[in-house]
Parts: sequence; C-alpha cells; structure tokens
Amino acid sequence: MVNAIALRAPGSTAAEHDLLRVQLQEGQSLRDLAEQHLGDPDLWAEILRMNGLTVGDVRPGIELTIPIGRIAAATRALDQALQQIQSATEQGARLFAPDQIARAISLRDAAVAQRKAGAWEAAAKLAGDGERRGGLGGRVAQRDAAAEALLSDRQGWVEGQRPQDLLWTERPLNTVLIEEEKVRTLSRSTARSPSATTAGCASTPTRRR
Repeated sequence: MVNAIALRAPGSTAAEHDLLRVQLQEGQSLRDLAEQHLGDPDLWAEILRMNGLTVGDVRPGIELTIPIGRIAAATRALDQALQQIQSATEQGARLFAPDQIARAISLRDAAVAQRKAGAWEAAAKLAGDGERRGGLGGRVAQRDAAAEALLSDRQGWVEGQRPQDLLWTERPLNTVLIEEEKVRTLSRSTARSPSATTAGCASTPTRRR
C-alpha cells in the first residue's frame, strides 16, 4: 500500500499545482508509481527529476513527491488539442483553413516536445494555443462548407471549371461547387443550384458567400 499525502503550494487553489507525496513500498518500482499516479509508466523519470534523485538513490521507504497536477494539466491540454484538430479536420479545415490547421498541428507538436522534456507548464500552454487555433480552423471550415453550392438540377450537358483548373470538365448531378468555380451549359442544357442558374452557353461564377 502507498501512503499518499496531497500537497498544495502556499496560496494556490488550482488543482494543476497539486503535488502528491508517497512512500515507496517494498517490491514497488518507480514505473509502478508513475502508472498509478500519472497514468503512464514511462513517466518514472519525471519522478526522479522532481525529487532530484538518481536511480541509485531509490529504495523502499523513501518519500517521493509526484507532480500530479502539472502533468495532468499538460496531458489534458494535449488531448483537448488533438480532439479539436481532429474535429476541425473532419469539418474540412485542411481544405478551407489550411494555414490555421497547420499552425494548430505545429503548436501541438511543440507541446509534445515540451512534454518529453518535462516542461509541463510550457506543454500545457502550447497545447492550449493549438486547441484555440484548431477551433478557429474549424469555425472557418464550417462557415465555408455551409456556403458551398450544390448542383441540384441539371438537364443536358453541364461543365465546370475551378480556379486552378485549365480545362472544363463535366459536372454530374449533386456536385459540390466551390467558390469562384465557373459553370456552363451547352446548347439546350440547363443547370441549377440554390445560388445560381445558367443556361445555354453562359459561364456563371458560383460564389459561396
């Protein structure tokens, strides 16, 4: 059994600053402590770092302080950043907000590096910044995706040309038309979306806003 005492820095009320003091029991390892209190056995080295010890100093009965609060805060921030990035990606952020989502990923990667270095406060801050940037990317993607035009009706031959395309290609029914995409129909053909209608040989920009 582990005798554990929760500690808090003077004047602190935030759980992120909580420390835990435990006594290492006979037959127990640092990996056991790290898995039990930090959720990751590979964080055993952080217990050594926190206590200024080496492996040779560890013996049964020694009292150890475990920084459970700061590690939990960093881990939670990293998880939330990852969830936000994944959510934004599902909403189309890689297409509609590539700069924001790339920055979010970069910030989280930097947070992971800080976590590996044991810089828990820095990791939490970077992950939080990554989560916010991912949220921005998701909002941009939602706005732009919601404003797309759908080719809801077509008669005859309908073609489209996106800004980056050199050639006109056929547009089947229910094709999603992006911003600045041009749509044209050949003779005696028509195409309709909620935002634009074109007939004959006209070339009509279909805007999403």
